[in-house]
Amino acid sequence: MKKLIFFIFFCLITAVKPSLAQSITGNELLEFCDGNQQEKETCLFYIIGVIETKQAMEFWQKSPCYLYYRPEKSTNGQLMDIVIKGLKENPKNRHLSAVLLLFNYMSAAYPCPTK
Repeated sequence: MKKLIFFIFFCLITAVKPSLAQSITGNELLEFCDGNQQEKETCLFYIIGVIETKQAMEFWQKSPCYLYYRPEKSTNGQLMDIVIKGLKENPKNRHLSAVLLLFNYMSAAYPCPTK
């Protein structure tokens, strides 16, 4: 039921404002991350938003680990560093969605523990 509500909400948002459905690329995110102070804050808030959305998905799905496991004492700055490092070290993939790249870099840095 929750997935259905989320899907309907998503469809309504994208129907009203199609530009919200567009995703930024890794190139665009890196431009923010390497920019002036305001752009760096935009980069950080983007990354935090994606991470907190992932945490909400874990809560809704009652899953202890979805895509990657964030260590308890990790900071947002550390997570930002992981994403920026991934973007800089993998320029061939930066044309892809920033969200997908972020999840890829985070899962490589913090894989879900095996049972």
